[in-house]
Amino acid sequence: MTTEPQSASTTRRAIPEDSFANRLMLARAYAGHLSIRQAAELCDLGRGAWVNWEKGANPSDKSEIAAVVAEKLGVDLQWLLYGGQLTKPERRSLRRTRAERADVLKVG
Repeated sequence: MTTEPQSASTTRRAIPEDSFANRLMLARAYAGHLSIRQAAELCDLGRGAWVNWEKGANPSDKSEIAAVVAEKLGVDLQWLLYGGQLTKPERRSLRRTRAERADVLKVG
């Protein structure tokens, strides 16, 4: 018995659709792998509504909801509303440069 080789399209994983629903899921993951309940509570939103949004329903006040979610979960509002690449926020390095250490020693 021989089997047909699978085509490349059936063996590759599908790329998720860039939708508001998927961006909400990504926002929860980005904020520390929060559960829907945790994210909804943090944003002062209903868990049931959040579940529906992640299933594809759009809130009637989408821009207001997105503003709250973006602020509370630390994601970019424009990304949450319209999609695109989610980049990490810039973080200041905890390591001081040699010049910064020298300045501290001069002052201290």
